[in-house]
Amino acid sequence: MIESDLSRIATALELIASALSSSKPTKAAKDTPAPVSIQAPVAAPVVAAPAMPAAPFPMPVASPVAVAPVVATPVAPVATAFSSKEEMTQFVINSYRALGAEKGALIQGVLTAMGYANINDVDPARWGELKAGIEALAK
Repeated sequence: MIESDLSRIATALELIASALSSSKPTKAAKDTPAPVSIQAPVAAPVVAAPAMPAAPFPMPVASPVAVAPVVATPVAPVATAFSSKEEMTQFVINSYRALGAEKGALIQGVLTAMGYANINDVDPARWGELKAGIEALAK
């Protein structure tokens, strides 16, 4: 079976080769169907996007605004406000309770402004700054 298929393929190839090499089709070539041409799909041409039209109304132009330069207020070094981490933590807890839940939640804003996410991360050198920030919430 394979031999007969191979034989038919070989005969077909010989016919195709002879048809391509001669200008006149042979009798065998007339009996065989014309080869089918398969072409690769052609990509659609790329079309540039149209230019944006001018605005139908005048666009306002921002006028320069005089802004006072921002001057960083130096924070005076504050002596350590607490003698231990436990004392600092207890101050924060007591302050939260005294401020209530709504204002007490603002303590997190003080920590964030200092660059911390958790009171346990606050450097002891900055405990005075933390205390001052929390006391400012009570005013």
